[in-house]
Amino acid sequence: MIKKLNLSAINKLFDGLKGSWDNRAVVRNKILDYELDYDLDIPDFMEDLLPFKNHPLYEDSSQAVKSKILSCGWLIYNEKTVNIETKIISPACINIIDKKFDLFLAENIRENIAQVLTDESYHTLMVIKANALTMKKRQLAPFRFPDFDLVSNMQTMLGNLNCSKDKMLLGLACAIVSEMSISDYLSKLSKESSIQELNRQVIYAHWKDELSHASAFKKILEMAYCGFSKKEIDSLIKYINVARAWFESSELNVWRSVLLQIGFLSCEKMLNECQNEVRDANNKIFWNYSEIEDVIQRL
Repeated sequence: MIKKLNLSAINKLFDGLKGSWDNRAVVRNKILDYELDYDLDIPDFMEDLLPFKNHPLYEDSSQAVKSKILSCGWLIYNEKTVNIETKIISPACINIIDKKFDLFLAENIRENIAQVLTDESYHTLMVIKANALTMKKRQLAPFRFPDFDLVSNMQTMLGNLNCSKDKMLLGLACAIVSEMSISDYLSKLSKESSIQELNRQVIYAHWKDELSHASAFKKILEMAYCGFSKKEIDSLIKYINVARAWFESSELNVWRSVLLQIGFLSCEKMLNECQNEVRDANNKIFWNYSEIEDVIQRL
């Protein structure tokens, strides 16, 4: 035991989070208008977030090609969201709800995490609808998406772990990294007035929910630090550090597949020359791990 749990503070936080859900959650409040005017001259995504934005082969492309690539960026962003919600956040929430961790048994914690699970299911629906609308408006054929580095790396490590507790700790670590570090990324994107208004509103709606989720998972991390065994804490922190690198992936394999599907055949040369960039400089700007680092350093 590293630090005594402040049960009063824990109860107060989770009571507040679950009590605010009806007024806060996107799924409980219709704030998205899928009938918004769609302007084909407005890009779907931020050019600054393309991992190859400064490469000559992209820079020399026509505006029509650039527009299609930015639409692909929006579709990839949303598909990655689906992957995170369904394969990382939801399983971690279910493990907490199912009392797989002895530390998170309080009913107010389970109720709040059930709310988080509901939110994430709605986020999945939200971005799937947004992608369907984009493909319809841009007259794009459905894409086949390969595995995202984030999920495939996690699943590979899960397959190499023999201990069920370690597998759950890895899943929890990935959920903590996502929920505690995504808010800044979404906040900046949600204020980007240069992109399609519906896309901005989808991101804004997601961001509103993630602010609450970040508070919940910050408390989950604090409780883990105070209540897990030394071995479990060491494993959790090791997995958090690994997960951070996965989340920063530029997903070049996904980009390669999608660009080939739209006929951008020179993408092989372009992406191969971007391959040496271990981290995309833009992701360094948008991903914020300060909350996680604060908890670890403090406890």
